[in-house]
Amino acid sequence: MESLRCLPFIEYGNYHGATLGWDGTSRWWERMYVYIRFSNIAIERLSDASKNGISNQYSKDKLLAQAYFIRAYCYHQLLRYYGGVPIITSSYDYSEDPSIYEIKRNSYEECVNLIVKDCDEASRLLGRKKLDKGRVTALAILALKSRMLLYAASDLHDNAKLTAKVTDLSDLKDKLPLLCYMSGSQQERYKLAQAAAKAVLDAGTGYKLNLSDPVSAAEGRANYKSIAMGGGSKAPGIDPAAATDLLFARYFIIESSSSQGLHNGPNGYRNWGGNQPIGWLVDDYEMADGSKFSWNNPAQKSAPIKTGIRVFMLPFSTMVQIETQRQIGLWI
Repeated sequence: MESLRCLPFIEYGNYHGATLGWDGTSRWWERMYVYIRFSNIAIERLSDASKNGISNQYSKDKLLAQAYFIRAYCYHQLLRYYGGVPIITSSYDYSEDPSIYEIKRNSYEECVNLIVKDCDEASRLLGRKKLDKGRVTALAILALKSRMLLYAASDLHDNAKLTAKVTDLSDLKDKLPLLCYMSGSQQERYKLAQAAAKAVLDAGTGYKLNLSDPVSAAEGRANYKSIAMGGGSKAPGIDPAAATDLLFARYFIIESSSSQGLHNGPNGYRNWGGNQPIGWLVDDYEMADGSKFSWNNPAQKSAPIKTGIRVFMLPFSTMVQIETQRQIGLWI
């Protein structure tokens, strides 16, 4: 059991390759292209004064920045799941000619270049402008670029290293441009990824990154909870300053159509448990004395969670805290 560490974080159903669990709609080809179309329309209309009726350039730039970011994010999701995909940067009018919509897939490198370009444009347009909570931030744009360049520098997307490791696909040669860089230096790609990651660190402050010595166990738990809550919980001991660790957040605003409680509440309370950690994640946490937990340890197996647990069942908007001998931290 302890050797099976590669399965998905959230599972519904039996464990095998066909049951990946619910991982959202951002992996759906058609859904991503719907959002890309929306972004393309927004970019086209906001870039043409005759089509938008917005005279305030400041407002236009904020909207354009969001459109470029969303398009970059959608293409980065498609590239992660499918490799090179058709690059479409303009909207289509309806046509009965099907050939209009038959577009060849672009290479992996071309897709990465577009994503980076869109991130750079979004960053330029947004600048230091502030948007409402839940919308794109300057840090989110930099972080998306950083993530994409790090993926691009991986051995998985280097021609020589990929073909050396994967040799059992008869048609691999034809697919290589969709999967990896066919030329260029992997070392140079890592340098670009390093620079992009540093740009994120330099632009953000982070939470308690200035600590020079280990803190007490109590303060460590408080820091952990504060980060897990993004500084937004009203529960005792949560530090609002931890919100500085958020790069891009989705805020659940209560409304009549809201279903975040159903999606993310505990399974035992007739909810779906979308954010609940599975047992294997809990097993990865160390014991209070710093030792590793193991089901092969008879003493630990007999009492994986000792009695005397303090559980605070608060509304979903706050927290559910579990304190045990094992440093489990939060279940939300």
